[in-house]
Amino acid sequence: MVISIKVGRRFDPAVGDGFVVGTTRPVWKGTGNAANNVGCIPGVSRATVASVTQSPGATFNDLNITGQVVITASNQTFHNCRFTYSYSGNSGGGMVDCQGTATGTVFDRCEFEPATPGDRYNGIYGSDFTARRTVITKTVDGIGIYNPNDSVADVLVEGCWIGYLAWFNDDGYAASRANSHSDGSHNDGTQHGSGVNVTYRGNFFQGAKYNATNPGNCVLDPDGVGYTLATGNGVDELIAAPINTSNKTAGVAQIYLAQHSAYFHVGNISFTDNWCWNIGNAGFKVISNRAASVSPEGSSGFSAITDVEFKRNIFGGTARDYGGTYKYYPGRFDTNITVNGNSGRSVGAYADTDGNVWDAAAAVASPGTAIYLRYDAPA
Repeated sequence: MVISIKVGRRFDPAVGDGFVVGTTRPVWKGTGNAANNVGCIPGVSRATVASVTQSPGATFNDLNITGQVVITASNQTFHNCRFTYSYSGNSGGGMVDCQGTATGTVFDRCEFEPATPGDRYNGIYGSDFTARRTVITKTVDGIGIYNPNDSVADVLVEGCWIGYLAWFNDDGYAASRANSHSDGSHNDGTQHGSGVNVTYRGNFFQGAKYNATNPGNCVLDPDGVGYTLATGNGVDELIAAPINTSNKTAGVAQIYLAQHSAYFHVGNISFTDNWCWNIGNAGFKVISNRAASVSPEGSSGFSAITDVEFKRNIFGGTARDYGGTYKYYPGRFDTNITVNGNSGRSVGAYADTDGNVWDAAAAVASPGTAIYLRYDAPA
């Protein structure tokens, strides 16, 4: 069986350097494609290196970097660089690690695509960085936001293309491996587990997954937006999205997941003017801070997040059908979360009033129809 998911309205890529964050939809059709307006610049050659030598304020231009980069100096800028580091070990991390005390790292017109996908590594992992018009694909999560050093994350992601993340049927499952999943990789476009001050604007999120052990199973269309799902060609298969589906659907778990899971409180999150396609569990999801024995919550209870902005995002392609009256919830929260100033909401579904809408390609609602937000009890 073959299922094709196609594109709809609101696609107006800019020509040349007329890219406007939040207005121009990021386009990426594979590295080197002349139609790309994000990622490495087509037609500009790059030298291949295994590593870079950092110093305060250094700039790195036009490189293919094959090794992991651990940021050790502040204000490093990477322009037109392609990162291909591959990792097959047990611990998690990032192709670029920004967990140290250095600040001000910038990725401009870069690409993160491991030569061999693994089930543990993200594209960028840490805090205190900006990603602009950058592509992250075939990592297990796109970005991991964690600051082990202080309570401020200071992350800006704008005009990027993030998605087609690497899914593994058993996620390297073994009792001895941390964060493994017997139902397959729990991919997230971004997992935000620690720190405040995070802004995402004008990005395109591709929720369709890359099946790392069965690549012919879920294949992006040439436009990088739709996808074709072929079943019956292997045991490790992603499937179409039925009602109340499992983690083996072709849509990614979350485009953006914020939940305090380490170090410090999560908050001051802005997610605006993004395009979110082919979502699985949820598009944008924020859950109460609840990490036990981690500042400031202590060992019990839930801590509210009162500063979430979620506006003018467009949702398209496939979406998980939860059944019931409203069926689809691209925005999911619990009742401790204040979104766009709306606090004290009870468990239930609410029609969005802040410009978050369905696109014509969504096939679940009329174009321009407001999405529904789902609120659950903290758990």
